[in-house]
Amino acid sequence: MSEGIPFLGFVIYPDRIRLKRRKGIAYRRKFRGLLRQYAAGEIGLEQVNASVRGWVNHTRFGNTVGLRKGLLSREIVRSP
Repeated sequence: MSEGIPFLGFVIYPDRIRLKRRKGIAYRRKFRGLLRQYAAGEIGLEQVNASVRGWVNHTRFGNTVGLRKGLLSREIVRSP
């Protein structure tokens, strides 16, 4: 495997574009916090939706379909 080039939160390889691991972990933490705030009535669904849409629109430029499905479905099932 050849070296990847980091660029805007992704690592670019000759055959694929991957999201940096720490970016996925950071958004998972943020998303969990948003779900907790929503469950507590501190924020509205619009704010959660806007955050998810922004993250999905950024990550869709990489090979991240499995990551997006896994993170979003797993966190929604786990939400309080």
